[in-house]
Amino acid sequence: MKKINHKIFLENSWALEFLSPRIKKYWPEAKELVALKIDIIKIFLDYLRFTLRYRVFMKTRSGKIIEKKIILKIERPKNFSWPPRIGRVERDFLATKFLVKNGLNNVLPRPLEFYKPLCAYLYEEVDGETLKDFIQRENWRINRFLKNVPAAIHALKKIHTIKRRPPYANGNHKKVIEDGIREWFDIIFKYYPAGRVRAKAIVVALEKIEKKYKKFFFSREKYATTHGDFQSDNIIVGKDGKIKFIDLSDSKFFNPLDDLASFLVQSELHFKYVRPKSYRTLTEKLKKITYAAYFGKKIKKENELQIDFFAAKDVLRIITFVSFTQRSWQTVRDHSEMMDALLTFTENKIAELLKKYL
Repeated sequence: MKKINHKIFLENSWALEFLSPRIKKYWPEAKELVALKIDIIKIFLDYLRFTLRYRVFMKTRSGKIIEKKIILKIERPKNFSWPPRIGRVERDFLATKFLVKNGLNNVLPRPLEFYKPLCAYLYEEVDGETLKDFIQRENWRINRFLKNVPAAIHALKKIHTIKRRPPYANGNHKKVIEDGIREWFDIIFKYYPAGRVRAKAIVVALEKIEKKYKKFFFSREKYATTHGDFQSDNIIVGKDGKIKFIDLSDSKFFNPLDDLASFLVQSELHFKYVRPKSYRTLTEKLKKITYAAYFGKKIKKENELQIDFFAAKDVLRIITFVSFTQRSWQTVRDHSEMMDALLTFTENKIAELLKKYL
């Protein structure tokens, strides 16, 4: 059998042939596929992963022409990995299916199919805007952002009520984080040598805090199913006002406060970028709203400790991602303003942690 490159999803004629027999399965009211338009949404590392939108025009049984939108997340197939591993795109599909099966279809897009031969996940697009869209530089709508936060947090709590390990979430996540922090440092050391001394100090501080308070961070009896990448770009406010979550490729069975930390620190970074003079005030306001929606009362010190630790850890992960994807610095003299700003931001987080908890 001839191997097909996963980029074939970009070819209109192939896509039409691929979708034609599936349309009736996806939408029972459909009679036939009439036309298709392909939009490229995102490309990661030379098509290692990419995201498309298929605008599908179909004729219904009543003769009416309607449009539907399908999001496709596609990953380069791992043909030679052994033992076989679940890819990020397949994990996204499995996590969505798992949560739908557990009664959470109202907070997720409708999954259509996972096409295993080419590692493609298809789901029906949610018509709306992300929370991040409300705080873009050219269209600042902070009140709309903050207004929708309680609903997003309440929806997240529904995911956290699932206290059993999902079938796709294997592994010791305590070990994953401990090993991950060291692996992140190795990546920064390799791809941004100008920041290696500062990154090492951050890693040492994180390990010191983790060692002292690990019973809070890794208490398995408190673990739950988590989103894994809970941030404003993955939270959609539909035109009907309802909240939907996308991108569950990092979903796992872990400390649920890791999700809150991710949301708060990534929102803070975005505030800092679009409103540098007022981001501290906005961040404190967001924290109060988030904590009230999640905890319903004043937050306990041990919960704040966990959120603060996971937030600092998350920024280190972001620094690692940026250093790896750009990969343009070769010596300790080649500095990046963005990377140095992120390191400074993380150092400030670490200083606050050490002052409060050590």
